[in-house]
Amino acid sequence: MSKSTELDQAVKRYILECVELDESEQPILTTAEKIAYIKRRSESEKYNPNQTDMENMTDWLRGLALNIAYNGHEILALAVEWGSIPADATEKQEQKIIDNYFHFMANKTAQLIRGYHIPKD
Repeated sequence: MSKSTELDQAVKRYILECVELDESEQPILTTAEKIAYIKRRSESEKYNPNQTDMENMTDWLRGLALNIAYNGHEILALAVEWGSIPADATEKQEQKIIDNYFHFMANKTAQLIRGYHIPKD
């Protein structure tokens, strides 16, 4: 498996792991149920018709719609864990990861919704 495929799968597994309960606090157990939940929420919580779908998804995640990491320290820890940056990354490398994080996560979330390379249960 290539490094980019490993990263892709790790990020998508992470996103799915962050989805545990539905709106009524009932557990969401399967990958298919989690993706359906994400899709339903993201579509029902659309906000700006003047934005692209990716811009809306990025803003939706930036608003903490899912329980994903959101502060710089957590984002950098994930990036190191996933092999996106070295543990001794420069400040410039770290800032680039932080600046692009929500767009990156939006892209991976949209891929899950579209059924692109879904991790196996």
